[in-house]
Amino acid sequence: METMTKEQSAPAGEIRRSLTDRRALVVGRIMSREVVTAAPDDTISSAADKMTQNHISCVVAVDKTHVIGIFTERDIVRNLDEYGPDLGLMKVSERMSAPVETVQSHVPVLEASRTMESMGIKRLPVVDDQQLIGIVTQTDITRGLILLSPLRSIRDIMSHDVATVDAKATVVEATRIMTQRDISCVVALSDGAPIGVLTEKDLARSVVATRRNPSDVRVSDVMSSPIVEISSTDCIHHASQKMSTLRLHRLVVTEDRRICGIVTQSDIMRAVRVELEQAEADREMVMTTITGRIQSVMTELTQLRDLAHQSSESADGRDTPGNTASGLPWAVEVAARAEHMISELAQL
Repeated sequence: METMTKEQSAPAGEIRRSLTDRRALVVGRIMSREVVTAAPDDTISSAADKMTQNHISCVVAVDKTHVIGIFTERDIVRNLDEYGPDLGLMKVSERMSAPVETVQSHVPVLEASRTMESMGIKRLPVVDDQQLIGIVTQTDITRGLILLSPLRSIRDIMSHDVATVDAKATVVEATRIMTQRDISCVVALSDGAPIGVLTEKDLARSVVATRRNPSDVRVSDVMSSPIVEISSTDCIHHASQKMSTLRLHRLVVTEDRRICGIVTQSDIMRAVRVELEQAEADREMVMTTITGRIQSVMTELTQLRDLAHQSSESADGRDTPGNTASGLPWAVEVAARAEHMISELAQL
């Protein structure tokens, strides 16, 4: 499970108990508070060491307490082909992403997930009053959102187009595929059969951090193996739990022992967000309908009350046959009470 801290986020049970409204789930409740940082003059090799030691996918570049950039495993992939073993000797400031997108702790998690997807990023430093107070990752958001979402099967959200590379190919060849297709992993094949997965984390941990020449390293030397599979009929929640337990960000999807796709945390987060947005839109539509009906009833009650007042004023107050004045005050009171109850309902 990707995390930026040794301190765990809020337990799932606590989140589930305390959040009765989706809008109550804000970044501050799920973010990690202890952020691993790097100075702009640190070498990329030392940054990769920090990422490996802390089991994380990025370091935040700071000048004192101000965020000035972010350096990720994706940055390693994008630059490894061009710079080779010299990449590790470069400064973080030379290859980091800057300026960096940040988020405030009070922002709803749904909004943060939209930002991640629209900008193609997987983590957001959390900044309040210009001070870095935490970081929220795709893992954090997925874990939070999935507690509030109806669950579907993996088949509905997986990617069918799986990028592959020969296990005997060099790391440089693999990174070119990953860069060209803007993906975080490739499946390694041997004689056409899948035997492992090469990820951004593998490159950071086993190539850059160890200062190896990527042109001399085979995919089979550094790939993650064996492949971790999941059935296409499994539910999203099961996939998310499996990723968290095994600290993975993608699973190979199989049907009848054949690879039929791949599912990533990005796929899960996107699917869950869409589900929640649709549920919220449905809720708003229902509330609009209810509000319209309430207004109609209140209009009729107002007319009833006015009619009752007019009838009462025109009557002489005596209980004579055909005279309904004695019942009119009761009708006025009932109408007033009904109006009050409906007004309270409208406030919900």
